[in-house]
Amino acid sequence: MANPIAQSNAPHPGSGRPLPLTRDQLIALMPGATMLRTNTAGALREWVNVPNGTLTVYWGGGGFAQSHSASGKWSVTNDGRFCLQIDWEDKPENWCRFLESTSKKGTYQPIPDIADDKWTPPTDQTDWRPLTIRH
Repeated sequence: MANPIAQSNAPHPGSGRPLPLTRDQLIALMPGATMLRTNTAGALREWVNVPNGTLTVYWGGGGFAQSHSASGKWSVTNDGRFCLQIDWEDKPENWCRFLESTSKKGTYQPIPDIADDKWTPPTDQTDWRPLTIRH
């Protein structure tokens, strides 16, 4: 499968940051992708974006005595946001974010909606939690 984002997005003018992935790039990248993300406590989440929009996420490590799993859904909005809904038993999770590629191949930073062209990813690793996307 060809890498849908092999050609770099142009940076935001004056910021040196790449533009967020487009809807078309996300539609090409996400179905069938294995997604990994580590939280601030070191727990790893892993799931596969099933092409029908469903997923089962597994979460373990980082001080958890037991691993957890939950069902969920993923989607891409018309304006190019990656959306994730996870039906955690104690606190459901539901968010949509633009994704920017990072300097590390295969990793993408979810960008807050309040970000403008002067926003930069946090330098403190406790706040820097990119998604790793593998095929």
